[in-house]
Amino acid sequence: MHMLYRFVFLTAVAFATPTVAQSPPLAPDGYRWERIEALSDEFDAAELDRTKWNDHNPNWIGRVPGKFMHSSVSLKDGNLQIQCKPLVPADGKFTIASGTIQAKQKALYGYYECRMKASQLSASSNFWFVSDQIDLPGGTMKQELIVQFTIGKSKQHRDYMKSNAMVSFKKRGAGAKPEKAKVTDRVKLSSSVSESFHTYGCWWIDANTLKFYIDGNYAYTLHPSTQFDDKTFRHPLSMTLVCETFDWQPIPTTDELTDKSKNTTLFDYVRSYKLAKVAD
Repeated sequence: MHMLYRFVFLTAVAFATPTVAQSPPLAPDGYRWERIEALSDEFDAAELDRTKWNDHNPNWIGRVPGKFMHSSVSLKDGNLQIQCKPLVPADGKFTIASGTIQAKQKALYGYYECRMKASQLSASSNFWFVSDQIDLPGGTMKQELIVQFTIGKSKQHRDYMKSNAMVSFKKRGAGAKPEKAKVTDRVKLSSSVSESFHTYGCWWIDANTLKFYIDGNYAYTLHPSTQFDDKTFRHPLSMTLVCETFDWQPIPTTDELTDKSKNTTLFDYVRSYKLAKVAD
């Protein structure tokens, strides 16, 4: 294995954890990893596997100025390609065709990773999971588990793996506003997100423990907020891969949006595993 995938440069507090690359991580005693085929894809086919994926987000059309379009999603050269390009004609405030895919089967506890190379745009390239609306006593909750959030052109983001676990809770009653609680961490990469492929992984151990990995090496652990629910991440989530815009980032130029060497996020694969007991 190339040295690029063997070393990670950490920011913030260092920790005493073995750094031998392991993907997926070593299973606990008495267990083995079993691949979840419905949530795994090598993207080597000619077309997207519609038995596994939606080539859009069934619950969301995108964030202005980028609208999720089927035409922004394709498979080529062994990669899922998600592009941001000019939306012609424009659709009101939507001027950019962005793209996403979302798994049809929900994810729960297990190990999930993708190998991704971000676009060079001021647009985000993300590997993340999102819940449906969850009914709780007193209100409704929504969850997001972001394994990697990055922006290829941003000096603030392009050199890091950044993850977070976010919970939004809205009390019942007219005029109630959502309350949010988020925990986050990041680690510096050996090369920028748009310069090289990196493998971003999360071991979703239980409702309160999320371990994150970069290029097969442990990075950090997040414990989701229990402000609204004692066992927050106990609900199934939808795996989502995306290249999308944000209104707080500079809008990509037409030249950037028409340059395929810059406007495309590449996903080499997505692999998912669940723990299975080893037979006696």
